[in-house]
Amino acid sequence: MTVPTDSPWIFGLGCVFAALFSYGLGANDVANSFGTSIGSGALTMRRAVVIAAGCEVLGAVTLGHGVADTLTKKISYLERDDCWSCQAEGLTAMLGDNSSSEIWQGGNQTKHTALYEQEQQQESKMGIYELGMVCALASGALFLLAATFFGLPVSTTHTIVGAVLGMTVVGTKRFSCVKWLWPGLMKIVSSWFISPIFAGALSVLLQMLIKRTILEASRGNPLKRALIALPILAGTTIAIIVLLVLLQQGDLLKTWQSAAIAAGSGLVIWAGIHFFGVPFVRRNLGQD
Repeated sequence: MTVPTDSPWIFGLGCVFAALFSYGLGANDVANSFGTSIGSGALTMRRAVVIAAGCEVLGAVTLGHGVADTLTKKISYLERDDCWSCQAEGLTAMLGDNSSSEIWQGGNQTKHTALYEQEQQQESKMGIYELGMVCALASGALFLLAATFFGLPVSTTHTIVGAVLGMTVVGTKRFSCVKWLWPGLMKIVSSWFISPIFAGALSVLLQMLIKRTILEASRGNPLKRALIALPILAGTTIAIIVLLVLLQQGDLLKTWQSAAIAAGSGLVIWAGIHFFGVPFVRRNLGQD
């Protein structure tokens, strides 16, 4: 099957299904993230939607390329000739040297077409890959919407990884085109088990720290201690996020420069909340 790589129909369908997938992500994943905040009364529904929309866009722009790189390069073998054969640039360079060479025999001009045919075959494979990614988006979007309709909290990561895995097997007709071992699919799947364990352990440590230093402290008012801890926790969180964003930019900055910028960002957030946020909370609580 020949599938062009520059089809506007495939691109258009990809945009439509990407929007549907994003809608399902917002309806399911974001609901999981903000469900506790809304249920506890810390945020209203309207504020949660606004915060979620802004954070989703910011996270996708700043850190999304790492996940996109994993989905495109760590699940299947793009470069292998028996898989997707993603080597169009190298072939184009070869064609520039050899495809136009001519052999004159008996007054008849003969052109070498082997490299051209090989490039066309590889472009067709990449066209199938492009179409397969659109199918992965479509299946993922439909599954997310169906799960949301029945009130089932599911993982969008599991959804899209499974869709890309199935698309790879069907599109290449080979199980061997899947990167089953490390650092391929095994690394992705292992993160599904490591993440909840690590998050649970970190949550326990933070809960114990807050309980002992704020809620059950032998000295001082717990509310005053909480207002002191609030800017510290917020500044630390922002510093870690900024550091992760900068480290994802490759060689743009040195490690110490990224750390310095992250620390400065954390200090700015600490100062803003300490001098403006805490007094605002105090006024609302009638603590002035």
